[in-house]
Amino acid sequence: AAPRVSLPLKSAKPSDLGGALLSHYSRVLGGAEVGPAARAACSRLQATREKLAPLNKVSETSAEAALSEFLAYEWELAALCARLDEGGAELGCLFRWRDAWRPRNKCEKPELEWERACVLFNGGAAASFAAGCALGRARGEVKEAVRLYQQAAGCLVAAHGIVRPAIWGLTPRWDPNSLPVEMTLYMLHAPRAVRLAR
Repeated sequence: AAPRVSLPLKSAKPSDLGGALLSHYSRVLGGAEVGPAARAACSRLQATREKLAPLNKVSETSAEAALSEFLAYEWELAALCARLDEGGAELGCLFRWRDAWRPRNKCEKPELEWERACVLFNGGAAASFAAGCALGRARGEVKEAVRLYQQAAGCLVAAHGIVRPAIWGLTPRWDPNSLPVEMTLYMLHAPRAVRLAR
């Protein structure tokens, strides 16, 4: 059954986040070799990004698994951002994400916060798709759909919370006009309101 309300997923261009993190750790250690545990963590994070970045659609059988992976990846990014300056800009890693509705267009920013916001949008898209599928089943799994729509709203609230401080103020870090339409404050708020009203 087709979802009643859903958002398209954004896909990302390749980015060497793992390598950037290894270089950062090496600088912090004064050029010393990075330990095996840190190397393994960087490799896992890079592997997760490579798995999720090209994902541009989900199905009834894959939407909830994709949601879980997007949220787990975002949690790791949030933990990294808390330990880095300027939203992770010090890594010197560029994150390019395609416009959800016009995939030929891309927006790139050198901050982990941008990566987080886009991953959260995708979490919201996957959750809304799964919720729509639950509503469309013959059994009418309304409670499950409500739970998933609330998760979608939570993802969009979190993305809104990242984007807003980055584009507000006298010296915003991001040019508001550079954002694709789905990452504007209005669009991050509008689907959230629809989901919470259901």
